[in-house]
Amino acid sequence: MKTTSIMVVAVLVGLSTATGCSLEQMFPEQVAMGLARLSTRNLAAISWAIGNDSQCGFASDQVKNSVVSEGEPLSEGLVTYTVDRCTIDFGTLAPVMTDCNGVTVMASGKVTVSGTQTIRGVLVPELLQGLIANVVADAPPVIPIRSDAVEMKLDVTFDGYEARDTTGDNGLLVRRGRVQFMMRPHLAANASLGLCAVATNDVTLEEIVYTESEVEIDAGDFNISAEIPRSEFGLQVGRWQDRENTMWGAMTVWDSKVDLPTAEDRDGLDPGYQRADFERSMACTEDLKLPIKYECAGIQELLGGVVGSLLSP
Repeated sequence: MKTTSIMVVAVLVGLSTATGCSLEQMFPEQVAMGLARLSTRNLAAISWAIGNDSQCGFASDQVKNSVVSEGEPLSEGLVTYTVDRCTIDFGTLAPVMTDCNGVTVMASGKVTVSGTQTIRGVLVPELLQGLIANVVADAPPVIPIRSDAVEMKLDVTFDGYEARDTTGDNGLLVRRGRVQFMMRPHLAANASLGLCAVATNDVTLEEIVYTESEVEIDAGDFNISAEIPRSEFGLQVGRWQDRENTMWGAMTVWDSKVDLPTAEDRDGLDPGYQRADFERSMACTEDLKLPIKYECAGIQELLGGVVGSLLSP
């Protein structure tokens, strides 16, 4: 076995010497698939962090007080929150989020984020927000009525950013570079009113564009560094409509363009994905209606339910 391994390494080294490229550059397909899969965790951690950051992120007073509304009160409209060059320093593998299976995602390094979060739904007049806060948390200026009501568009620059979780020993380090992407965290019905109010782990990531990025993929038993001049791909985490646990698009690794998924790897975004286990990872989410439903209350049902709850003794 040892002799065979040495022979394989010798052949590979010989090939890389003959072709004038480094050993790593002989495997752009594997790098592309690894980067796509691990991007799920890395981008989710960034989205969660910027969404909950109270210093300069979407949870900060400055951002919430600068919200822009489009539409008439008590009718369907749109609100937009904007973040501008918000730097988040995770330190060294700081916990970011934990799911209902007890899996914790950790991050280290720095990211600087600009972008928008838009929410479509019923626009709530300011005078009613205080009353509705008794029924729907945080007195939002808009109440979603569709499961695809939320869209986040982010532009991120990296400074030694890495994400890992407690299930294994793999990770993705982005030493430098930039990524732009659009994230849609799909909203399920809540148990209290049937509103589209609970963000789930069924997430669509689209238009993922890495530019001039230097990455290091840790697959547990080996590490590989690569340059990503350009990408444009998408990921479906979990299930949404006719897509489930999949990827699409293309990525340039060094100077090789790779279509995703590759012909040799059709194991999906997460090769170990099981729908039942995936749903258990969010089953403990507060006020989530079980079984999970993506059909939510309409405008009339929403207004009737909220008013009824306010008038209940």
